[in-house]
Amino acid sequence: MKMRTSSFGYLQRNSFIHRLNPLTKFAVLILLVILTVTLVSDIVSLSIFVFLLLGYIGAGINLRYAFGRLRRLIAFILLIAMVQLLFTSYGIILFYLIPPLAPGFGPFFPITITGIANAINLAFRLINIVLASALFVAITDPSRFVAALTSLRIPYRYGYTLVLALRLVPLFDKESNTVQAAQRARGIPVDQGIIRGFLRRVRFTFMPLLFSALGRIDALTLAMDGRGFGYAPTRTYLIFPNFVIKDWLIVCVSIFLTSLLLWYFLFVAPLPHIIG
Repeated sequence: MKMRTSSFGYLQRNSFIHRLNPLTKFAVLILLVILTVTLVSDIVSLSIFVFLLLGYIGAGINLRYAFGRLRRLIAFILLIAMVQLLFTSYGIILFYLIPPLAPGFGPFFPITITGIANAINLAFRLINIVLASALFVAITDPSRFVAALTSLRIPYRYGYTLVLALRLVPLFDKESNTVQAAQRARGIPVDQGIIRGFLRRVRFTFMPLLFSALGRIDALTLAMDGRGFGYAPTRTYLIFPNFVIKDWLIVCVSIFLTSLLLWYFLFVAPLPHIIG
């Protein structure tokens, strides 16, 4: 029986993107999210999607990793897009999902070109946000990210909270796979069906993971107390990422391009669309 390994967390590579300052990557992430949320256009969303795929390739990360992030949320994304499609009643009507069944009854749920465009736009925006966030996590060392945050006068206690989340999520994901493999070895199918499989995973994996998490938290608390965590208001780092010329250049160019696109499409020209 082959057990699926954890696919969350930082992936160590030696690419140019990996070597950038974590604050540079975080700034580009924020700007991409702003563009994704503000410019509601299928052409803009598709362009950001292609840019993110090129980012995965440039970072030396297999595209299966990127689409693996979407596999966990594809049902939620499709549900949101379907709601947008069914409840958008304005625009050119193509057909009705429920035609007239009797005089005075129906039709219901018109499928319009605007509804299709809105559903595609919303799905692409969600996909882009997930891909951008997963790319940032995959190319950013949590320890270096916290060290970079402290350069902004952010207390290291708050930064350590972020590191803890980034470190423990892959660990708990791996332990969840271990528990599910153990349950399958005992003859308990925990991954058959969508709804039923989800309920089985909650029933047969939640309690073991809960006890494991409580044990790890207890051990982590003792280790932090033993090492004097929080004793001093500041701390030192073995590797401290510096903000060099290439980081300033990327941040400045990213802010300029984002501002230019927002100004042009919000105040000068309408947003381009393929559909609608």
